[in-house]
Amino acid sequence: METWSQRHLVISVTLFFVLAIAMTAMAFRYRYFSLPERSTTAKISWKQVVGAFGTYLLITLLFYPIMILLSQHASTVFKVYYDGWVQLAYTVALFLALMWYLFRICTKDIIEAFFGHLGLKGQLRSVGLGVLTWVLAYPWVFVVNLISDRIAHSIWGATEQEQTAVRHLKDTQAHPSLYFWTVMIVVFVVPVIEELLFRGFLQSWLRKFLGRIGALVVTAWIFSSVHYAPSQKSANFPLLCSLFVLSLFLGFLYERQRTLWAPIALHATFNASTVLLLKMSSVFGV
Repeated sequence: METWSQRHLVISVTLFFVLAIAMTAMAFRYRYFSLPERSTTAKISWKQVVGAFGTYLLITLLFYPIMILLSQHASTVFKVYYDGWVQLAYTVALFLALMWYLFRICTKDIIEAFFGHLGLKGQLRSVGLGVLTWVLAYPWVFVVNLISDRIAHSIWGATEQEQTAVRHLKDTQAHPSLYFWTVMIVVFVVPVIEELLFRGFLQSWLRKFLGRIGALVVTAWIFSSVHYAPSQKSANFPLLCSLFVLSLFLGFLYERQRTLWAPIALHATFNASTVLLLKMSSVFGV
């Protein structure tokens, strides 16, 4: 069984690595990796970055006691159901709070730089490019995930574990309405929240000190790090490595297209593909 598992791993890594190389070569041929001479015009101050992440922390602190109470007092049967709805309420509240902060506190120049300076056709092209970039990004993310999982197993003896978010999504399938809204939030709302915080505010601010490439790499490292789940311990390593690679593509798209719609589209497509694969695995028992 171990020998077959190793062969399966080698075959999977080889196939996806070849696919990744082929897609990357094609991207170079069509000048996908060419950056514009000027970066986005968003001029972000450290106060605005603190305000955005402070909003995130405030909403989290407001909902955290409710989550703790549910984990301590709710029965196993109802815990998934009530915890799921609380998670949805938390995400919606965070989204609304960030939208309020963006449109009421930040200047119109920042909003324009984040979302509107390319015009409708330019924004639609950016969305399309973000969706298409999934074809380029996914093979690299998959290969890095497989290799880093093997490294974690070899060094720390870590066994493959489901991510906390994946396990939560699977658990909600027993409640159709909760599952539907969870999918909607994961695909359409979470990408907006995370791209606004990390690419919009953080990467734009870091660019002033580190340049475009430095800001992209540091933001990718921070983005992947905040997804660390203490309960998974060393099994976090594959998740953090694969998210780092994904985040590099997200940050690059922001620099290339100079609008958040491009990384939001890639992020949403990636989340949607993950949901679809999970659904297929549960239906076909893979």
